[in-house]
Amino acid sequence: IILLTYYKFKKMNMRKQIYEQGIIPIIAIIAALGKDMIYLLFMRGAFNENSLQMTYIAFLCYASGLLFYSWNRLLIPIFYANKDTKTPVKISAIIVVLNITLNYVLMQFIGHAGLALATSISAFIQYLILSSIIKKKLPLIVIKNQVKDLTKIIFLSLVIWLSIIFLSRFIPQKSYLFAALRLVTFGALGGFIMIFGSQILEIENSK
Repeated sequence: IILLTYYKFKKMNMRKQIYEQGIIPIIAIIAALGKDMIYLLFMRGAFNENSLQMTYIAFLCYASGLLFYSWNRLLIPIFYANKDTKTPVKISAIIVVLNITLNYVLMQFIGHAGLALATSISAFIQYLILSSIIKKKLPLIVIKNQVKDLTKIIFLSLVIWLSIIFLSRFIPQKSYLFAALRLVTFGALGGFIMIFGSQILEIENSK
């Protein structure tokens, strides 16, 4: 069991960094191009500019929790590796109750976006609970916290977001064609910055 758990942790640490390197920049791209995505998918009929703005806000709230959703998917199998199926279920039950409570509270202040934000906050709290329990139950195995690389990834993501926001002003969102052009052009730009920026900043790959 100990060896299996160690193997699971080794794989988890590798995947955790891969998720950080991929998902945080993707969140930046989503934040910059989210309106274009929504425009292409829904901008017709009764769906107007106000609907676009409301959907975009909820979209951002959901996107803010992507990293924690991914981390939770990595942490839960650690409990199964130790033949502990009860703890994840108990935590999930607590998170469901918390999510429902946050839904009600946040909706009073920010309306529909509160539902999305509540889900992201719940995912973050679930991650904190799962990781703290793992550290207590398995003190010999440590979840790597590569602050240096994470800082670089956040900086790179900020560069991606600012670059897209600045350059997108030169291609206005006037029609489906322009929205599609913005998505393809600036999505590719974001990917380019992410790949080459990682090399320039020497963001290490987990081994």
